[in-house]
Amino acid sequence: MSGYVLKSPGSELQYALDWRQGYLENGEKVVDDLGWRVLPIETIHDLNVVSQHVDQAASHVKVAGGVPGRTYMVCARVLTSAGRELERAVVMQIAS
Repeated sequence: MSGYVLKSPGSELQYALDWRQGYLENGEKVVDDLGWRVLPIETIHDLNVVSQHVDQAASHVKVAGGVPGRTYMVCARVLTSAGRELERAVVMQIAS
C-alpha cells in the first residue's frame, strides 16, 4: 500500500506513484505502463480512470467521480527494465 488520499466527489484528481521510492532497483527504470484499476467496480457512478501515463520513474493517473463516503483501492502496475512487474495501490476516500 502506498498511502491514503481524500478526494472530492465532484472534481477530478491527478495522482502519481513514484516507483523510485523503495521499488526500483539501482539503475532500473519503468519501461511500460500495465495500467491502473479501481476496486471495487460497482456502477457507472463510481470512481473512474480518466487518463493515465507513465514515465521512467512514476505512474500518473487522473480519476473522476466516486460515491460520497465510499472507499476505493486504486492500483497501478508497470513493467521495469529488469523485466519485473510491479504493483502499488493507494486508498482513495471520497469526501461526504
